[in-house]
Amino acid sequence: MPDIFISYARVDAGLADRLAAVLRQSGFEVWIDATGIEHGKAYDRQIEAALTASRCAIVLWSANSVDSEWVRNEAGEAYRNDKLIPLLTDDAEPPLQFRSVQALDFRGWSGTSSDREFLLLKAVIDRRLGDGLRDATPAVQTPQAAPASPLGRTLETLGVGFADNAEEKRFGQFFLERHLPQTRMSLLLPAALFGVYAVVDFITAGGTSSTSSLFEFIVTPVLIGAFLLSLWPPILPFWRLAVLFYTGLGQSLIIVGLVRVMSASPDPHPGSLLSVAMLALIAFIGFLPIRVPETILLCMIPLGFQLVMGPLLGVVSIDGRVETQMGIAIAGIAIISAWWRERLARRWFVETTRVGGLR
Repeated sequence: MPDIFISYARVDAGLADRLAAVLRQSGFEVWIDATGIEHGKAYDRQIEAALTASRCAIVLWSANSVDSEWVRNEAGEAYRNDKLIPLLTDDAEPPLQFRSVQALDFRGWSGTSSDREFLLLKAVIDRRLGDGLRDATPAVQTPQAAPASPLGRTLETLGVGFADNAEEKRFGQFFLERHLPQTRMSLLLPAALFGVYAVVDFITAGGTSSTSSLFEFIVTPVLIGAFLLSLWPPILPFWRLAVLFYTGLGQSLIIVGLVRVMSASPDPHPGSLLSVAMLALIAFIGFLPIRVPETILLCMIPLGFQLVMGPLLGVVSIDGRVETQMGIAIAGIAIISAWWRERLARRWFVETTRVGGLR
């Protein structure tokens, strides 16, 4: 028995196919005529049987479908059987008899499962299917969820976790889909910085290899290669680890490159510029669209160098104590920014996944 029947005008087949694919990826069984009709059998009877067997029916209202007798008939049958879930895909009004049914605005849907429009639709379908299950099997007892641990409740109170592990996993996917493009572009920045610096250093050296340009010319393709690796689909389940690896690698290489430059500098206090660079690195982490644990760990790299490795290597600043205090303060601001960003994302996740039905 299919969960969902999709009714649409033939001209809107692209949108209907994309919606069906995303619904299937979300775990629903979807019937759509493009794949559901068997050759050699009357298609009208197959459509009627699928609509009757389905537990809810999505109708894509558009300027094309409002003039389609097939779509009107399918919508009418779904409405009579309390299965109708209408979606508005353009500015066309539904036929008169369906205007009293609240429709979901799908005009801004980009075709992904993380959009607000789809999350609202999924919540409606979940409610419809859940009500159907309870009506059909009233004697079945739903297993009770395990009680939340004290740590889980504490994390939920602080806004950095959900007590329910399954919900926390869903939020992780939600956060990833919303912020992955920005994160990837942010991670490309160290490669761009090294590339620009290598070219400038090469030009100022008169076209000959300097003590540092060779290092930058080697590091740049390494960072670009790591970025290209982040585009590989199998990396997605391990994206949080990939962010730590890539950003940590970029920070470490920037620090090594700066130490090489500072060690060749005639400045008696070469650590001043390096300390400023460490502060900039920490501030940059605060702008990355990543979660709180990653932010804390990544802030420790420049802070650790500033507090420990700098003095050991003799790269210290004349105002080291003040700059260390500034580094700690900026790291605190970066962590608070990450917490606030994640807290807002969790609120948005709750609003879009725990919303009620259309009626």
